[in-house]
Amino acid sequence: LNVILKDKGKLIGLLVVFSSEENAFDSRTQRLLSFIADIASLAIGRITSASKTEVLLERDKLTQTYNLKYLKNYLAKTLEDNQPVSLIALELDNFREIKDRYGEAEGDKLLCVIVREMKKYIKERPNCIARVKNDRFVVCLQGLNSTDALTIARELGERIGKEEFFVEKNPGHPYKTTISIGILTYPQDNIKDKNKLLDYLEMSLIIGERGII
Repeated sequence: LNVILKDKGKLIGLLVVFSSEENAFDSRTQRLLSFIADIASLAIGRITSASKTEVLLERDKLTQTYNLKYLKNYLAKTLEDNQPVSLIALELDNFREIKDRYGEAEGDKLLCVIVREMKKYIKERPNCIARVKNDRFVVCLQGLNSTDALTIARELGERIGKEEFFVEKNPGHPYKTTISIGILTYPQDNIKDKNKLLDYLEMSLIIGERGII
């Protein structure tokens, strides 16, 4: 006997019941199974809805990267496992100028392109990309030493610096952008308070502790 599971009119599963006896599923049994199916559908629907809500709360709506809250939790879990971690902060140098000149939509498009380029460079490693401010992102890379992190950061900076970005309303006049980058590696950088890694990372970005790209 097959009983369809639905949530808000959509098929979400199938309850399959077997019996070795003939005519085992009389009308009363079928009603009972239908009742069980309704309860199961309701439970599955609530779990699915809760999962979708959790994802939305963890993600930046525009770029679909993680948000600052998720990054902090991810970083805390990584440190609890005593794993080395490198953090790369990236910030566009002329983002406000680009938005003022070409509009909000062009600025949004640029952020999404930057995220796409970041993902190309770090896809082979356990990572977390988070948008922590308007045009600032933090990349958290597990098991990466400072030398490798610096290499990735420089390659990414050079790649974005060479890219030409086209505006739909004015395709004949592309523009360019550059990024500032700060890097921090724990425990390699001898940071005493691992709970303040993001604070130290921001300082690295601002004053160019390892050079600004």
